[in-house]
Amino acid sequence: METSEWSIISHTLVRSAHIHARNTGLITHLLTDIGGVELDDTRVAILVDG
Repeated sequence: METSEWSIISHTLVRSAHIHARNTGLITHLLTDIGGVELDDTRVAILVDG
């Protein structure tokens, strides 16, 4: 995947997860070393392409 494509996807996932975290009252963790989003019952971990 091209870096620019991943940046767009990462931004979209982060934005969606931020909204989800705010709406559900979950703590949001920003990690900048790995790309992806992990959601579970106790936390929202946002992993952003660094």
